[in-house]
Amino acid sequence: MLNDIIIHDFRNYARATAHFSAGINVLMGSNGIGKSNLLEAVLLLSLTKSPRAPYGDQVRWGESHFDLTGSISSTNGSHSLQISVTPGSASGYRKQLHLDETRVGGSTYLGHLPSVSFFPGDLAIVQGSPSIRRQMLDMLLVQHDYQVRSALLEYRRALEQKNRCLTDLRIGRGDPAVLDSYNFQIATHGALIQRQRQRTLALLGELLAEEAGFLGLPFSLSLNYQANPPVTEPGEGSWDLNLRNHLAMAKREEIARGVALVGPHRDEVAIMAGNHNAKIGASQGQQRTIVLAMALVRARYLESVIGRDPILLLDDLFSELDARTCKVLTQRLITLGYQAVITGTEWPTTVPAAGTCLSFDAETALAGGRS
Repeated sequence: MLNDIIIHDFRNYARATAHFSAGINVLMGSNGIGKSNLLEAVLLLSLTKSPRAPYGDQVRWGESHFDLTGSISSTNGSHSLQISVTPGSASGYRKQLHLDETRVGGSTYLGHLPSVSFFPGDLAIVQGSPSIRRQMLDMLLVQHDYQVRSALLEYRRALEQKNRCLTDLRIGRGDPAVLDSYNFQIATHGALIQRQRQRTLALLGELLAEEAGFLGLPFSLSLNYQANPPVTEPGEGSWDLNLRNHLAMAKREEIARGVALVGPHRDEVAIMAGNHNAKIGASQGQQRTIVLAMALVRARYLESVIGRDPILLLDDLFSELDARTCKVLTQRLITLGYQAVITGTEWPTTVPAAGTCLSFDAETALAGGRS
């Protein structure tokens, strides 16, 4: 459970402190005061990065760095977490992580404050490109799976190097033997990523079918993992062998096009509404409910694999939802019992009051801050 967070020079906040309770925490207010920024700060404290923006966009205008510090408690005891982002070199900014005031790496830090978020832009999980759904899945995996966390880092590094190599080979420069070494790394790390994605999506799919019923959607929900390349009979060793074979077959075409065409960076995760992709088979209101159902499913998954309740960060939760869905969703949150932070402009008049008002003290700089 997150007890509190102290914010320094993040977005529109010069200084801010928020204290959280167990269960549902409610923060209602007019647009532009920084409600979303508070949730993003908690998300950063949890995951060390945010899908909403790079570090440079999160530093308050006129400042060079930001700091976030939080205290958490669980059955395993109490801890302090801190992330400090300062100017770096080539990458622009660098982060430092501290657990109980001791500097640590990401593998030690991640997982202490498991979290799941929903922001209005998350409709792109249904409507957007495959990369958004891959990112959603990978952000879930890195919170508990060290092997996947490491494999993703190594895979991305190998992919960048391979694409540079392919660019050179396309114009007649470079050594084809170097490409083989990159393909070896991509097959090794990519097979682990795809195997874990497939296993995780199988569990998420079962939970999603349940949430569709709880939230009263008029169709079933399921997840369809479309690995690249496809695997007909997934097994412990088949992912690696399958990737190696397809990389070899694609080598000539990849050189001709100058880009990597095979691997988990081209996987797709289709969210199915009945027999149709939810992108075309569900209305916009239903798509919003589907994305919220996905948030609940990810929270339940984290609880099952980590053994600790995650915190749910739900921004502008009730916007564009009908009265029935607002009621059902609120009751579902109460039933699940996770710590949650809900923001919005006002609590729906048709939904009985739930949770406690968030204790929040902030020194903002709206005229010169980042929204």
